[in-house]
Amino acid sequence: MAIDKNKYKNLLCRVESNCNYKIINSIGALGKYQFTLSTLNALKNKYNLPAFINSTNFINRPDLQELYFDYLVFDSLNFIANNNLDQYKGRQVTGTMKYKNVQAPLNTYGMLAAIHLAGATALKNFLENGYNPNDGNASLSDYAAYFSKNLIESDLTGLKEILLAIIPGIVLYYI
Repeated sequence: MAIDKNKYKNLLCRVESNCNYKIINSIGALGKYQFTLSTLNALKNKYNLPAFINSTNFINRPDLQELYFDYLVFDSLNFIANNNLDQYKGRQVTGTMKYKNVQAPLNTYGMLAAIHLAGATALKNFLENGYNPNDGNASLSDYAAYFSKNLIESDLTGLKEILLAIIPGIVLYYI
């Protein structure tokens, strides 16, 4: 199933920062998507990304925030695929803190959001043995349930591209 990265970005930034590039929260998470310095450093080193230099520079560079976000989504999707976590899609997840009692069948959006909140290994541990870390405000299961409920995966996400690719051939056939 395909995801719509823009829908995910829009919901995540609303939840994380009200889409404010310049925000720094009480634990030092930065910008529109609330990156921690450890996440930024890991992405920078793994993918040889441009240096964010420091917190002030990062919050004043929307282009860097978007670039790092794109790489985080790429990295997270690879982790999900390489660790066979798709097998857990459809499992019912329930929020426990911020989105208490929100329930939904788990999907890729929920997994991406859970990774964003707590990290890839934490998602794997949650799915395999129920470990449900939190940041003091929201739990991994909160993000998994909330994003799975509010962003529905569809096999039709790529339908537009498929149709645009085959329609010219159909038109030529009937001319």
